[in-house]
Amino acid sequence: MEIKLALIVDSDTHDLDMHYGLETLKGTSDVTSKIAEAILRKRAPGKVTHRNTVRTKLKYSAKGSFKQNFTIQIADPVLIKRANRIGKSAIAEVISYFIYEALHFHKDTENLSVQAQEVIAEMVPFHDALMDKLREHLKDMHQVSKYYGHDMTLSYCKPNDPQVIAKLDQNTSIHLTETVIEKQEFEIEAIINRYNTFTGTGRLLLKGEQETVPFSFASDMHAVRLEIKKEISKNLDTNNAKNNDDFQYAKLRVVRAIRPATKDIVKYLIKGVYN
Repeated sequence: MEIKLALIVDSDTHDLDMHYGLETLKGTSDVTSKIAEAILRKRAPGKVTHRNTVRTKLKYSAKGSFKQNFTIQIADPVLIKRANRIGKSAIAEVISYFIYEALHFHKDTENLSVQAQEVIAEMVPFHDALMDKLREHLKDMHQVSKYYGHDMTLSYCKPNDPQVIAKLDQNTSIHLTETVIEKQEFEIEAIINRYNTFTGTGRLLLKGEQETVPFSFASDMHAVRLEIKKEISKNLDTNNAKNNDDFQYAKLRVVRAIRPATKDIVKYLIKGVYN
């Protein structure tokens, strides 16, 4: 079984530095194969060896183009059965979700299929281990964007309807390398504006602010207690039926993911809810 993908590098000069181009292809291979393996085996991926049954394989690309076709190839019959049950499009959705998650970009989950959301929920126990691996490989994947400014598009080659998985550029490279998680915990008052129970992600609105900010649970909270999830859902349900003046704010214990250079808050990571 194979899942057809393509990486397109937008190069105005029609030239591409071979060293950085190869590093980018290596990073792309590592990122996509690691997520696919995690999806199918339902555990954090290990090192790639000749025995791996989930691998990437270069395919023929159009002459004179920087569109590189490749496939995720699955050889293990058990994994093929699981992949068929999930569906190739849903696998592509999950790959997209975790790429943006590793880049510290919030990706709205409302448009994810139910199948993709269920797979993401299954992967919660090894979320952090997967993120650690992906962030290193994504640095390789960004080589031509970081050093040459080329934009890239990774797509699932769905028959007659290509499905964009990720768009990478210098901005995503900055997000990857310059976003830090603050260690200090503090309390905020906010309403839950949006929440996906499958993925544990959403958006919150701080008291006195106008713009919502993404949130998820902190890395050591992915095995979140049921009562915390209930409090988050309860606040969302309560405020959906109220006017702005009647909002009921939740007290949340959080840490922040920020961009130090600009002090922009990329995401709040919830560690607890006060009743």
